[in-house]
Amino acid sequence: RHSAERVLSRERGECGRSERREREGGRERKREMAKQAYGSSSQRSDTDEPPLLGSSASEGWSSETLTALRAVFAIAGGIMFSLVVYTCWTDGSPFRKELLVPWMVATLWDFYTNQLVIFAWAFYKEDSAGARALVLFLMIGLGSVTTCFYVLYHLLKLSPGQGIKELLLNPKHLGGKRNPHAGI
Repeated sequence: RHSAERVLSRERGECGRSERREREGGRERKREMAKQAYGSSSQRSDTDEPPLLGSSASEGWSSETLTALRAVFAIAGGIMFSLVVYTCWTDGSPFRKELLVPWMVATLWDFYTNQLVIFAWAFYKEDSAGARALVLFLMIGLGSVTTCFYVLYHLLKLSPGQGIKELLLNPKHLGGKRNPHAGI
């Protein structure tokens, strides 16, 4: 009986060791894949920016990419605007009591929570109180229409070679000087 327990114990120990070796080998493979994808740690310093943002103008968007992004946001904004106008024209005001069913209330809370997050970015991006107030007013009133056209507005200000970093960050944080009259 004791010898059977020793054999089982030994087998469990061997299985445990081989499983540990497999797990460690898997971790090592993942480390190697990360090094290949992002370069080895000796090539990158801790202060390098994430690959998505790029660290030089040569890593920005091409003119074709900018054109495509501008088209996507212009079309999306146009469709949303048309949909709102059509729905108001055919169904009337959206501010009717019979439309405020629980799911509509939940949907509105969800939507305006997302708008709050987008407005936080716009608040950071814009320097003047007037521009911030205008964006807030339009986001509350027109929602996705404003979001699409706001992103389009900033995409139109980009040049080829610039990218997501220039789109998302306030120019003051890019090291460049900002024209005080360049806001919305």
